[in-house]
Amino acid sequence: MEMMTTHFKEDRATKSDKQEMLKGLVTTLGDKVALAKDAIRARDDHEKKKSDVALMKADAMKTIADTAKMKAELKLRKQAIKEARHKDSVMTIDTSMMNPVDVVLYEEKKATIRLKRLEQSSTK
Repeated sequence: MEMMTTHFKEDRATKSDKQEMLKGLVTTLGDKVALAKDAIRARDDHEKKKSDVALMKADAMKTIADTAKMKAELKLRKQAIKEARHKDSVMTIDTSMMNPVDVVLYEEKKATIRLKRLEQSSTK
């Protein structure tokens, strides 16, 4: 701006010259403002994308945690079913053909299973 005012003083520029120089200055400033607005808009878009990605990442982590929890629950259910089947098979074993030591062992197992089942049915 100082250069322009010096130019105006020294050259005794005409009114149209002054207007042309000011128009150029205004156009340059307008271009800079437009570039600054574009830069701000780009920064805001980038921040929005970052926050969207962070939300997506949080959702993915929650999904992974939920999946792991479901997998653990299914594993526990599967183990419970396996144990129930084993107990059922122990309860159906015919001990009439076994030696006395095995008979005592399996009869104790059957008694323990019956006791647990009675306790479970009385607590429900």
